[in-house]
Amino acid sequence: MEKFFIKSKIYKTAKTNKIVIIILSVCVIITSILGIISILTSGVKIGNVSPIIISLAIAFGIKKKSKGSSYYIFDMATVLVGQELRIEYIQDNLIIVFQMNDIVSIQYSDKLQCLRFVGDYAKTDNGKTTLKKASEYLLYVGSGEEIELIDALHRYTPVKVEFMDR
Repeated sequence: MEKFFIKSKIYKTAKTNKIVIIILSVCVIITSILGIISILTSGVKIGNVSPIIISLAIAFGIKKKSKGSSYYIFDMATVLVGQELRIEYIQDNLIIVFQMNDIVSIQYSDKLQCLRFVGDYAKTDNGKTTLKKASEYLLYVGSGEEIELIDALHRYTPVKVEFMDR
C-alpha cells in the first residue's frame, strides 16, 4: 500500500436554514390573511396593503440570504493506494473509499489539476456513510503531486488514466 499527502480542495454545498424559512412562511401567511381580512372589512387602503407587501419583501430577502452559496475549502488529503483507493481529508473529517475493481474510469485534467474517478464508492462524512453507485468523484491535486499518484494507480488498477488536456 502506498501513501501520499496532497494539497487538495473539497466542494461544499451550503445548507439552508429550514427553521428560519418555516417561521418566515408562517409569518407571511398570517400577515397576508390578516391583510386580506382588513381589506375586505374596510376597503383597499395603503395601510391595509402595505403590511402584505412589506412582509413578502422581507421574507423573500431573508429567504434568499439564508440559502447561502456553495464554496471550496482547501484541505490536506491522505491518499492510500492498494487494494482500495482511500482518500482521507484531515480537517473536514471526510473519507472516500473506492475498491479498485469498482473503478470504471480515471481521467486527469492538467488545466483543472484534478483526477476524476467514476465508479462505486463509499463516502463517510462526519461518521455517516453513504454508498454512491456509478458516480463520479473529483480529487483536486496540487501541481506536480499527480505524477507519483498516477503511477501508483497504474500499478494497482487495470484501468488506465486518460489525460484530458494533453
